[in-house]
Amino acid sequence: MRGSSWTEIECFFAIWGYYQLDKYPNMTKSHLYEYISQLIDRTPKSVEYKIQNVSACDLRPREQKPVSQMSNAQNLLIKMFNELWINPEKIDNLYDQYQPIIQQGFPKGDINSSFVGKKDVLLIEEGTLSKSSNLTRKRSKKLVEEARKHYSRGGYLYCVVCGFSELDVVEKNIIQIHHLEPIADLKNETKILLKAALDKVRPVCPTCHSIIHSRKPLLSLQEAKQVLENIEQRMRNLR
Repeated sequence: MRGSSWTEIECFFAIWGYYQLDKYPNMTKSHLYEYISQLIDRTPKSVEYKIQNVSACDLRPREQKPVSQMSNAQNLLIKMFNELWINPEKIDNLYDQYQPIIQQGFPKGDINSSFVGKKDVLLIEEGTLSKSSNLTRKRSKKLVEEARKHYSRGGYLYCVVCGFSELDVVEKNIIQIHHLEPIADLKNETKILLKAALDKVRPVCPTCHSIIHSRKPLLSLQEAKQVLENIEQRMRNLR
């Protein structure tokens, strides 16, 4: 965890987090802080404080803000907030560019908006061996097998978000089984009747599954559908 000044991309994620809290008032703040902290390698508490710095850049009355404010002295944050807050679509677009790069492990301080999308100045490294000792929650293979049978229609699965069907591809098993309640959030090993467990999963395509997991807390199926509708609307506007 670093104690240095926040970089441009770190400031962006603080602004993006503030935007999410303003857009989704019922969002669990601690989950959002944890998600951003994992992306930019800052503590959840430092993310919380930085988002309060962002609140200080927002000139609206306190009752209209999603979080309380904390005095901000970073000119970069003020400049970025003033440029981005008037253009929510740009915030969404930059998130779509930054988030995959960050998750691939690029140095946070070496990425800025002037480099994003310029293939001739970005170096990538692939094939590096890595060893992980992280503990993960195992998913039930039996549940996945039974869910594929349970939700099958005519021998094929359909994505409940976008309607994509395995009929559309040559290979089967494209559709994934999504847990409505994340296994990773379980505090202890859980035993549950198969019938009840089937009610807690749904078939989704890989793209929609990624959309659902693009935020913490996870997007609901309905929210994922809304994201797709928004994307389709933007595409129509570009034509």
